[in-house]
Amino acid sequence: MRVMCTGSSGSDRIGYLRGVKELADKADVDLEVCNVGDMMLQRAGEMGSPVSREKILDLPPSTLGWLRGTVFEEIVRKTDRHENMIIATHTCFRWKKFLSPAFDTYYLRQLDPDFYVTITDDYDAIRRRLEETDQWRGRLQLWEILAWRDEESLITKILAQNFRKPYYLIAREEPPDILFDLMFRPARKKAYLSYPITAIEKDQPEGLEEVQEFLEKLRKYLTVFDPLAMKELEYARRLYEQQDDEITPDIMRTLEDHTVARDYQFIDQSDMVIVYYPVKEPSPGVLSELIYGFSHDKEVYMVFPYDISPFLQFYCTKIFGTGEELIDYLQESGIIGSEDTGASAPPSARSEVEGEGC
Repeated sequence: MRVMCTGSSGSDRIGYLRGVKELADKADVDLEVCNVGDMMLQRAGEMGSPVSREKILDLPPSTLGWLRGTVFEEIVRKTDRHENMIIATHTCFRWKKFLSPAFDTYYLRQLDPDFYVTITDDYDAIRRRLEETDQWRGRLQLWEILAWRDEESLITKILAQNFRKPYYLIAREEPPDILFDLMFRPARKKAYLSYPITAIEKDQPEGLEEVQEFLEKLRKYLTVFDPLAMKELEYARRLYEQQDDEITPDIMRTLEDHTVARDYQFIDQSDMVIVYYPVKEPSPGVLSELIYGFSHDKEVYMVFPYDISPFLQFYCTKIFGTGEELIDYLQESGIIGSEDTGASAPPSARSEVEGEGC
């Protein structure tokens, strides 16, 4: 199993992969993680032309491309020794106010990843990490962070489509089990959990704990994508209400649109949509996700302990009064099996994950 993993600087994709590697070690599964940025710095030093992390992107494009090529040649050779690999890289850089490429399709053809994945995170978390580094401190405005994050995922998705491979978007705050399951338990069904976040926070804050308990139950059987793993919209709304100068109407609209597009991507990469509704207040977001999933060839299962509208029923595969009834139905229908926590890949050698690259 080979995976190409991307993410803009500051997304902490290497921190996430470190968690995946730890799971592989515990399961005695051989997993080699290749951090292209760190490997480029190491190779430059080995060849007698050391370059700092802060200056590597100032190298001439031809030199940068050659250095990247030597690293990918090494990664290709590693495939003879490691059955399971994650190649962590960028697809592009926003450096000195312009966009530059960070990959070579020649080597992607040779590596032939089984799927592509982008690790993403809230804009404020990304910016905080960028500001902690000499390389990126003060270089990017908020709109550039949002643009680069979007560009990174879009280009990765286009590459996956070009090579006819699956594409996944994973929030940094999701557990590393998500990527581990995608790699080593591919038969596991994938689900997007939809619930009325704003309505719960407004009328029944304790309802979020109820949703999280249900989420943990589902994750015993399914690979579940949680929209609340990204919290930037709620954070930005609070700043906007406080008239923060940085959160302009345009930025606010961008974040809202990104939220909708991101949640639809989570649905696209899932086999089903599971709706959990612990409050009575209607949620335009949940209804939109429900209809989107149903009309995009997904089974839609809903937990709704109230009177059911025929319009709601029209867009659901089946509606249940409790979460336990839903899980029982999925088991009885053979959609999910018993609790499964093991890995399906064979044991092999160990390797180390390096730190966050450029």
